[in-house]
Amino acid sequence: MKQVITAVLFGSVLIGTSVGDAQQQCSPGAARTPDQTMRRAAAIRLTRQINTAQSRLFGKTSAYHPLASLPTQPQSPGAVGNGVEPIPTGFDVRVTTDGISYMAVVKDQLDACSYSVFSDQDGVIYEGVALQ
Repeated sequence: MKQVITAVLFGSVLIGTSVGDAQQQCSPGAARTPDQTMRRAAAIRLTRQINTAQSRLFGKTSAYHPLASLPTQPQSPGAVGNGVEPIPTGFDVRVTTDGISYMAVVKDQLDACSYSVFSDQDGVIYEGVALQ
């Protein structure tokens, strides 16, 4: 039990440090690294997939659905599907719905500027970063 508590405390310190460091290193006007560009493209692609899946399901059921109910893509490399791909490491994805509307938010928790993408039933995708 003591080892588990120590691990949890150590992990909390590491997470707190990395989040704090990331927020201190944010330079919104700076050129993006190749990794940032790739992660931002992944967030947009994931949001498009959520929008497409919602649109298709709404056409069949006349209702929007939570993330867990959306079809998923095959996980094998190079596979093409019509659903939502697995959520990449470090992303927080939330879909809220009341059945007649939905809001999807994809946040990159590894991005120094807290890059986020959001959309809703209108299908327009917005992107932004946290205020500094």
